[in-house]
Amino acid sequence: MKLYRHNCSRIGKFFTGVVGASYMTVEDRHIFDRRFDKLCDLARDRSVRMDSVIIGKLRCFWFTPHNAPIDRAVLYLHGGAYIGGRENIGYTASRLASALGTRVLAVDYRTAPKDPYPAAQHDALTAYYWLRSQGATEDNISIVGDSAGGGLALSLSMLLRENGDRQPSSLVLVSPWTDLTCNGRSYGFAHDPALRRNALRLAAKKYAGDFDLFEPYISPLFGSFESLPPTLIIAGTRELLLSDSVELARKLNRAGTPGDIHIWNDMFHDFPFIMYFLPESKRAMGIMKDYISAHMNMRADIF
Repeated sequence: MKLYRHNCSRIGKFFTGVVGASYMTVEDRHIFDRRFDKLCDLARDRSVRMDSVIIGKLRCFWFTPHNAPIDRAVLYLHGGAYIGGRENIGYTASRLASALGTRVLAVDYRTAPKDPYPAAQHDALTAYYWLRSQGATEDNISIVGDSAGGGLALSLSMLLRENGDRQPSSLVLVSPWTDLTCNGRSYGFAHDPALRRNALRLAAKKYAGDFDLFEPYISPLFGSFESLPPTLIIAGTRELLLSDSVELARKLNRAGTPGDIHIWNDMFHDFPFIMYFLPESKRAMGIMKDYISAHMNMRADIF
């Protein structure tokens, strides 16, 4: 596991302050998103085609940029603390597809409190199997998740391993929420302008339901890390979940799982998706694109 450090630009520091000035909790932002979903949709990249897909009772969306290769795909699992986030799918997934130049299948997975664990994991697995049934091989699939979606992507990979299924070519985890006990070191000192510890704890309880927060499929940081695909982690030093990323990188390294972790100084939680126009966000997306492409090509060369 290789560590890369990046400095924050002046404009990045400015918008970190802008995000912090809102003082909005996770649930506050979801209430805002639900009430002003049309406003959120204004940020969607209109150059990317968006098509709805129904898989049984599961709704997904294809995001297809111009001239995207038809034999490659990214499975995208959105953030939202497992209690929301679907309102932003059009924005986040279209920007991801545009930056990667690759088709993206975004999963509108079920969320708590109506549908606690394991509903989201089952939906993610259903979407992965469906993607393979459409002709995409594991060699040409990468799973990308941000925040709670990053934890869900890791949980899905662990489930695939336990099921004896082949893994995707890579995992890309942006500010992943991997410890739902919220007891990591950074939870005690980080001044994250985008997250609040108490709000996360409430969301974690809603998602876990009757299950223990230490269950590895809920908090994958407490799982085993052998036989997982190459993993890219992106995080910022200002985020509450920094220890989730750092400890994950250490455990992946000890397990011999290849990967990279990129940490941006002074950047906040999920910055590549929250503010796609920042220089740091564009750089992070470029790193994601190169990582995904390199590992898809590597699988093709080997097999």
